[in-house]
Amino acid sequence: HAQNNVTAPSPYAQPSSTFDALSPSPAIPSNTDYAGPHSFDVSFQQSSTAKSATWTYSTDLKKLYCQIAKTCPIQI
Repeated sequence: HAQNNVTAPSPYAQPSSTFDALSPSPAIPSNTDYAGPHSFDVSFQQSSTAKSATWTYSTDLKKLYCQIAKTCPIQI
């Protein structure tokens, strides 16, 4: 009988993608604004200060904090 020699990829293997090759992760994250070659810009509405808020954006830190599996409205 014929033997099947097809091997499945390891579930622990890193995915190979051309995107990964084009966008390597820097050792030190950037702290400067960069709109990119297409002048892409994203902004957020005024966030709520209520304890029930699912997200908040810090303009001082320029960071978005949101609960897992919750939506966050963005403006493009």
